[in-house]
Amino acid sequence: MRNLLFLIICCFFVLTNALFAQWDVSYWHRNAMGAKSEIPWVTRIDPKSFGTIDVRYNYDWNRSGGVYFGKAFKIKDTGWTFVPEVGTIIGEYDGFGPELLLIGSHGKWSHFSQWQWVSSFNTNKNPDWGYIWIEELRKTPIPHTEIGIGAQTFYLRGDSRPQTDLGIATRFTFGKLYIKIWPTWGIQKNKRKPTNYIGIGYAW
Repeated sequence: MRNLLFLIICCFFVLTNALFAQWDVSYWHRNAMGAKSEIPWVTRIDPKSFGTIDVRYNYDWNRSGGVYFGKAFKIKDTGWTFVPEVGTIIGEYDGFGPELLLIGSHGKWSHFSQWQWVSSFNTNKNPDWGYIWIEELRKTPIPHTEIGIGAQTFYLRGDSRPQTDLGIATRFTFGKLYIKIWPTWGIQKNKRKPTNYIGIGYAW
């Protein structure tokens, strides 16, 4: 029943946004110390239209789908866009909450960050949590290549401190097609475990 509801919500938002451009469809593989998961992701962000959509599976929580929608605002005369969204997660974890995306460029650098908080529908089963992902990439003399740094931090309500990962991110772009590789490592002494991401996407 939950998977059916998630599918209906996804279809609704995809169909109501299908006439507009600026889509990003990607597929990611995440390996956290042997715990592997596949992450399909569909995003449409366009400040010129009425709304945004962000649909992903296995990203927010294992075996759970997330649907977020909001509005993109482009800061005039700059290369920056901020996107406040609100959404729900359905599956092994059930919850809802806001998130904020910040996308921009400054010189040869490009920036992306995601700021998220999720409140559980059942705190006896799963606690509330927060997540921050920040990435800075810089164009290099190597054709089609950007290299930079990425960081993510995850806080589970009740934990004494968040789990923070840091790593070098590399992005290869060939027209509308891109490939990104991001190996990370936990910075806390007791949580120094690698989590590796590799993804391929198509943006238009």
